Amino acid sequence: MAWFSSILNGAGNAASWLVSNSGLINGVLETVGTVARGKLPGTVTTEGYVIVENTDISEEDSDCEENLVKGFKKATITLEKAALQGGANPPPMPSSKISRESVILSGLWTNPGLSLTGTATPEMYKDMGKFLAENNIPTELKTSRGGMEDVSRHICAAIFADAPGIPEASEIDGVAIKMPTFEIKGDGCTISGTHAYYSIPLGKRREGSACDDQAWHGAVRVTKTTTEAFDAEHRKEMKKDFFVAQNVEMASVGPRWVVTCQVDWRTISLARNSRDKLKAEFEKNHPTYKILHLGVAGQSQTIKIQAPEGDMPAKVRALLNKVVTIVAHSVTKPGNQTITGEPLSDSMLSAHVRSVLNLVVSETERKLTGQMLEPEDEKDDPTLQTPEVTVTNSTLVI
Repeated sequence: MAWFSSILNGAGNAASWLVSNSGLINGVLETVGTVARGKLPGTVTTEGYVIVENTDISEEDSDCEENLVKGFKKATITLEKAALQGGANPPPMPSSKISRESVILSGLWTNPGLSLTGTATPEMYKDMGKFLAENNIPTELKTSRGGMEDVSRHICAAIFADAPGIPEASEIDGVAIKMPTFEIKGDGCTISGTHAYYSIPLGKRREGSACDDQAWHGAVRVTKTTTEAFDAEHRKEMKKDFFVAQNVEMASVGPRWVVTCQVDWRTISLARNSRDKLKAEFEKNHPTYKILHLGVAGQSQTIKIQAPEGDMPAKVRALLNKVVTIVAHSVTKPGNQTITGEPLSDSMLSAHVRSVLNLVVSETERKLTGQMLEPEDEKDDPTLQTPEVTVTNSTLVI
């Protein structure tokens, strides 16, 4: 899962990041070690915390605090068990035509910035969409009104609604773990789950005073409960997200570049709704180029393009970027907003974009400034509408 940008999955990578990005390491070692040795369920508080209490260190666990990798692995197991067993239970299965599947995303959230309303950062939202797509969990659900709801956005809104915080040492003896739950119901599909997570203080200081920079260690359990009819329709819908050209002799004339680009849209709905328009617009404007593959995974589109002889990868990116800009403005302009799959008013669009893009300051900056930064109007700032295009691979076919 190396393609995630906001969460580190491997214990080795997470431990290395914590060592490199912390000030005083004692708090990191003590916090991770406490969760690694702890047992759940712990003490449940009226504020909704579950307290993992400090315990005597056994011989087996004696090196957890010195060996951060081992401690992080054991703490992850504790969180995954809590996410699987705790929180909201999936709906009952009334017949054999109902299927159920659970998956877990666990690791270290390295930049857990939230808006004042508890909205996750764009990177968190993007990674959640990728995780859902990777595990064949619907990224959108049809509403009773015929529109489409962004599942990743709603999950993030639920699981990051409250920062776990770092209670004062005098208040508790242990580590506070939060376990917010969620349930999203669609026609024939219910997506539910739990996020078990806690704060790791990074022990940094700013201008001589301790600051509250932190990372979050968490495990998100996502359960998909679907009907047989929904599964059949979902498989049919997912086929639309991928286009593969027929085999052709690419080097029949001379050496040609095959360039793979990634287009990162602002929302999952935009990535899917722009798919066909992007392909048609590019082929219309650049008939000497051939799209060999176009796939959608979460917010990202992967496009493999065969260039004519003599054209370099940089030109392919430039041409694709121009087409993406045209398509981006067409799918977000007033009267044609398709962010959620149905027309939106300008005020609703603005609120949604602000929610999804999460134009926020970090937890620390918010507490220092005491207020949110004012976001720019997306209609006056094209960069909020135009996704990023990057070249991920270039292959010269000789």
